[in-house]
Parts: sequence; structure tokens; C-alpha cells
Amino acid sequence: MNTIVIASQKGGSSKTTLVAHFTVTTEQKNISPTVLIDMDPQSSLSSW
Repeated sequence: MNTIVIASQKGGSSKTTLVAHFTVTTEQKNISPTVLIDMDPQSSLSSW
């Protein structure tokens, strides 16, 4: 199992957008399973 962490304390640096697009790409290429854990207090990724 591979683990990729995208983390930064700076807000507005496109972390959520990057992770969302990365996840879509992995699913399209049948790289499964893909699991996301949203630790952001805004929970932006969870709403996608």
C-alpha cells in the first residue's frame, strides 16, 4: 500500500484541489482503492 500525504499550514495553496484531481486520476486509471482523509477544519474535500 502506498501512502501520499499532501500537507501544508499555509491556506489557499490548492492542496484540496490537487488532492481531488489526483484522486479522480487514480480512479480513472483503475489504481484502487483510493482513500481520502480530510483533516481540514473546513472539510472542503468532503463536500466534493
